[in-house]
Amino acid sequence: MLSARTTKLQYAAGTTSTEKLSPEGKAFSSYFLNFGYSIDAYEVLLNYRSVSTTTSAPLDKTKGVGALLGGKTKPESSSTTTSISLGVGYRF
Repeated sequence: MLSARTTKLQYAAGTTSTEKLSPEGKAFSSYFLNFGYSIDAYEVLLNYRSVSTTTSAPLDKTKGVGALLGGKTKPESSSTTTSISLGVGYRF
């Protein structure tokens, strides 16, 4: 998007000014469960892991993206990753 202070050449060259947003609310959580069981020479392993992250950043309501949005929202990002693995083996 071009603004009054940005020329077409500056925009194409990627030398325009940008807004720097610093994270405000950060959260991180990690859960895991490991289970193993063996009968004679056989074994079974179960692994469950879940990781969640959340972050948000404040916006300046007088200029840039904050002015375009009217201060109604702020950028937020969240992610959850879950992995489950099952292993069966023979001990010798």
